[in-house]
Amino acid sequence: MRNRITSDRVQYPNIASINKASDYANAADLTQEFAWCTAMIQVRLGAYFKRLKQEEEGSSKRDLESDIYLPKPPVFNLTNQAQDDANSGVEISRSYAQFIHEYQLGTQARLALILALASDIKPDLYDALLMRNEVTGLAYFEFGVQLYNDRPYATGATLAFILSGAELETYFHIQDWLQALVQKDKHALTQRQVLEISGLNQVLALDLEQASNTMQVPINLTDSALYRFTTGRAFRPESSQDFPAQYLSTDLEWEHLVLPETVMKQVSDIQYHIFYGEQLMQEWELEGKIRPGYRALFYGPPGTGKTLTASLLGRATQHDVYRIDLSLMVSKYIGETEKNLSKVFNMAEDKKWILLFDEADALFGKRNRATSSNDQFANQNVAYLLQRIEAFNGVAILATNLKDNLDEAFLRRFESIIYFPLPGPEERLSLWQKGFSAKAKLEDKIDLSWLAHKYPLSGASIMNVVRYASMQSIRRAHIKPQLGEPSQSATKAKPVFDIKLMDLETGIGKELEASGDSRILSKGRSPF
Repeated sequence: MRNRITSDRVQYPNIASINKASDYANAADLTQEFAWCTAMIQVRLGAYFKRLKQEEEGSSKRDLESDIYLPKPPVFNLTNQAQDDANSGVEISRSYAQFIHEYQLGTQARLALILALASDIKPDLYDALLMRNEVTGLAYFEFGVQLYNDRPYATGATLAFILSGAELETYFHIQDWLQALVQKDKHALTQRQVLEISGLNQVLALDLEQASNTMQVPINLTDSALYRFTTGRAFRPESSQDFPAQYLSTDLEWEHLVLPETVMKQVSDIQYHIFYGEQLMQEWELEGKIRPGYRALFYGPPGTGKTLTASLLGRATQHDVYRIDLSLMVSKYIGETEKNLSKVFNMAEDKKWILLFDEADALFGKRNRATSSNDQFANQNVAYLLQRIEAFNGVAILATNLKDNLDEAFLRRFESIIYFPLPGPEERLSLWQKGFSAKAKLEDKIDLSWLAHKYPLSGASIMNVVRYASMQSIRRAHIKPQLGEPSQSATKAKPVFDIKLMDLETGIGKELEASGDSRILSKGRSPF
């Protein structure tokens, strides 16, 4: 039914102690929710069998007891939790309760969610619903529980039974509700229902291929939701053939990114969409009038900050960034590239992820006149990409050095097209100044302003030079002294990390040579 996921507790045992408080709080919330669900089932089963007994005894229809009082779901108080977090200085994650609160889940939605969770971590909750009918010798069909790989799963019929004893009115209502979930159809729904469904779409997996009708579809949790509700942390799938993308992160901040002000303003537009896009769609009722999601094109020379900008957008908005791995994505076999793309888009849908297509021209290249079967299949790939990226409700960023190589149909569909130029002298000076560690001491004859004006390096090239010169400085500080010379440990002196002009010259020469520039510095020659 699902691919088992490996907890990061196995890889990083210390995480268990770090998140002990969060685990305890989340476990307490789930314990209450499971107890409520169990009570709901017990009350409904009691009423169901009592009614069957009354019918066997020949009671008239009006004498049958139909009114029962189902227990109300627990109330999770997150206000007190926020105050406790502020007082202690430690933020405790109550992922399940926070999800219910964020999407304002009602009784029906909460019942579907906890039953889906029970299939994985508390399957004994289903024991009462799996009892055998003495007449048929089979499970009670009315209860709607499905078994897959010896694991029980609730269905829409299960929800209808628990909530109303499978009255037809409730049955039809849940059928429409599940259909809206599967088809993501939000028409004729209240604002709260739209919010509820948008939340459940992120965590429930409903596969129509597993049943003949909507009410028999197993209500299952996605791997990421199961991980989130049991660990309190976001699930980050590893790059594989089933998920040809890599998680991208950075420890840098916006101040480390040196770009022209005009470029930063355009990048801010993407950040504003991530923050307020949902409000634009729902509260401003623009859904259906504008396309879902956001598409941006970053283009410009290599090393100008395109990938770093995508990483910083994810860090600033707390959205995971995944870079598409072209080596795993593109296949020579017919239909495999589209299938691999489908895996990424399907998993990223409703996750609020940022997808980065680096070297996008390799995937989104221009369509050619089909003169061979290879051209035809290449054009099909581009057409499929065009369709999927336009329907994607997350943020998709395409990065390329060669904008003109992209198909024109894509260019018309970007909300933002941002050019990342090579840094000018002032930007280069800022990069030089911010690049070195505080531990480093620059040689007196080094003039960063002169270097910035003299050599039109990209930001990545400047950092490569900084890396090279810094490594040489560390190497010199740890060279063992010659025989008879005092060692640093003997004199108890701290190592001195000098950045030499000679190393900067060598590093710049390497970068110029790599870029094909003929202005190669001679070893040991000063530019001053």
